[in-house]
Amino acid sequence: DYPMHAAFDRCFAALGELYLAHPALWDGEYDLKNWALLDTGDPEVFAFSRTGGGERLLFALNLSGALKQEARVAWRDRAPLQELLNTDEQRFGGAGRANGPLAPAYGGVVLQLAPFAAAIFACGGRAADAALPQARSAPRPAGDGARGSAPGRGAGTR
Repeated sequence: DYPMHAAFDRCFAALGELYLAHPALWDGEYDLKNWALLDTGDPEVFAFSRTGGGERLLFALNLSGALKQEARVAWRDRAPLQELLNTDEQRFGGAGRANGPLAPAYGGVVLQLAPFAAAIFACGGRAADAALPQARSAPRPAGDGARGSAPGRGAGTR
């Protein structure tokens, strides 16, 4: 009865699947060397990277109500970027604006961000190969079964 609620549920489930599939989201979670803020030159675009488990992910968020057709992010890695998730996907109730594979150049990458959207990219290698399929059931995380536990972490280690 509520299509936007169902779209939000799909987005939240996809984020959970992404978390389980990409160790950069939980490996070394509290180690500051695994986090890097990235320069965007735009106060309405926030970007950072996470490394861990042998992979590196880039996160870009549009904090404004305006479409950012050429959001620039400082990115020194030359490996191609593959979009793993974009909150503007149609299955999440968005307009379907997506970024194809991106080739960083001149110390940065240019991407498109819908209003109030977030996009997550894998930097080449294994992370990009593990892009999520459009629909599948999420596996249960390893650990002691405590709510929110990640692979290799039990309750009480948060």
